[in-house]
Amino acid sequence: MKKRLFIGKGCFVALIVFFSAFMLTVSAERVGAVEGGLGHYPHGVEDFMVGALPPPGSYYINYFLFYNITDYEDLRAPNGTSLKDVPAHGKPSVKGYALVNAMRYVFVAKNKIFGGDPFLHVIQPVAYIHKEAKSNVGDLVTDTKKGLMDTSVAAGIGWHFSKKFHLVGGLEIFMPTGAYDVDDAANPGNNYWTFMPVAALSYLSDSGFEASAKLMYNINTTNTHTGYRSGQEFHADYTLGYHFMKNWAAGVNGYYYYQTTNDSIRNEAVNFDGNKGRNFAIGPALHYNYKNMFFKLKYQWETATKNMVEGQRAWFTFIYAF
Repeated sequence: MKKRLFIGKGCFVALIVFFSAFMLTVSAERVGAVEGGLGHYPHGVEDFMVGALPPPGSYYINYFLFYNITDYEDLRAPNGTSLKDVPAHGKPSVKGYALVNAMRYVFVAKNKIFGGDPFLHVIQPVAYIHKEAKSNVGDLVTDTKKGLMDTSVAAGIGWHFSKKFHLVGGLEIFMPTGAYDVDDAANPGNNYWTFMPVAALSYLSDSGFEASAKLMYNINTTNTHTGYRSGQEFHADYTLGYHFMKNWAAGVNGYYYYQTTNDSIRNEAVNFDGNKGRNFAIGPALHYNYKNMFFKLKYQWETATKNMVEGQRAWFTFIYAF
């Protein structure tokens, strides 16, 4: 296998949702898509060769993220009124940022299963979160938190059909292990489980052109402290890039997000549209590898947003192959 296939480092990067901390509270209800405005998976985290599982062995991956939230888009109050149209004290505003350091260990086994390479991984992120939210009645809420976030584990199988075509499939599980307080505006943990089936595909031509995508579907349980159940979510990370000079790759990277079912509280839909969210992001991505180490830089702009916060994400990823 060519060394550049290490770029993907497996399929399931699932930093635990650090962004759930931004609880967009307007009056007494949460108004963003899924509880807190964002779900467990950090959209756009995957990039080059995401569908190409590395050879058998152990790998350490460190993700660093700065997420700058600058606005919300099309959020609605519990009665369905667009919060941008509430005249009382002007429209609500949401600003803040999150600094996240996520540590991931991946093990790829030597023995084949169904003709592919089985693997396991575990991820533990820590975060520093700051949030400012102004409601439609003029209330200003600020909060800053730091601590452990929810832990995720995954198992799956990767196949290499040829030097060009690669596939990974499996299941990621997010566990409510992070710090959570129902009375806090910012929380590192979500206090509910998420089960996420995943399929990732990569194509790499002889000339160095790459097309990769990671397709995911989230099934969320109920937050036992609030009675809130976030709707199911379809989302995909994508990359179009070019590999050159053996050690380099560059391209565009981002994600697409679409919530498929309603948010609910005690089995009743929230707001007239169930707070269904959608979002799209795009930006440049760069990769470099040196011996058994790999380095990645990315920047993403979010747009076409509904019922969610919106901002920019800056990523740095370090990978070490033992």
